[in-house]
Amino acid sequence: MRKFYINIVLFYVQMASTSIKFEQQILKKLDKLEREVEEIREHMVDTDTILTFEERRLLDESFVHEKEGVLISLEDVEDARRKTG
Repeated sequence: MRKFYINIVLFYVQMASTSIKFEQQILKKLDKLEREVEEIREHMVDTDTILTFEERRLLDESFVHEKEGVLISLEDVEDARRKTG
C-alpha cells in the first residue's frame, strides 16, 4: 500500500512540474510577443506625417504663393472675421 501512495505522490509531483514548465513556456512566449510588439511600435510610421497627393499639391502651391507674396496673414484673416462676425 505504501508503494501505491508513493506512486500517487510522484504522479502529482510530476503533474505539478509539467504545469510549471508549461506556465514558464507561456510566459516566455508572452515576453517574446511583448518585445516584438514594442519593436513594431518603435518602427511604425505616424500616418499623420504622410501627405496625400492633394495635400502635397496644396503645400507646394502655398510655397509658390509665399514666394509671390500673395499669402494672407492670420492676423488679416482674424481681422476680417471680426469685422463680418
